Amino acid sequence: MGDHFLGRFRHGLVNVATAGNFYMEYNLLGKYRNVEAGPFYMRSANFERLKGMVDNVHLVTDELERYVASHPVGTFSKANLSDVFEYMSDEASDAMFGVFAERLRPGGRLAYWNLLVPRTPPPAMQDRLKPLTALGERLHAVDRTWFYKSFHIDEVHAS
Repeated sequence: MGDHFLGRFRHGLVNVATAGNFYMEYNLLGKYRNVEAGPFYMRSANFERLKGMVDNVHLVTDELERYVASHPVGTFSKANLSDVFEYMSDEASDAMFGVFAERLRPGGRLAYWNLLVPRTPPPAMQDRLKPLTALGERLHAVDRTWFYKSFHIDEVHAS
């Protein structure tokens, strides 16, 4: 694991622009020197806009798979799953991909990162979840979060 993270860190320092990269700044310094140049949610210029959207935020304390499955097909059009598959078995990952393939509306997209464990939809779902490989690779190449092994975007197609 150490070699992986050292290699990804080296990539972040050498291949990703560090100027304005608040992720790298925080990783190196343990703080933001200037929050106005940090994450967008911390910038005072965004406060009023975010404050006006606070009623749109709904906290859910349910299992992700169960929550998504409890909504009608087409309720969701996008899912940012971070590296959620990293901590699941192959079977659990396949089931999660299946729920999203079933519940997201056609044209909907899944975005997710792989940290150490490679995860993609199982071959049985290739007709339903189409990888947008070139887009994922292009975005990963300039991703300011240097530590992930890969970034994926899959698009839902009607079966």
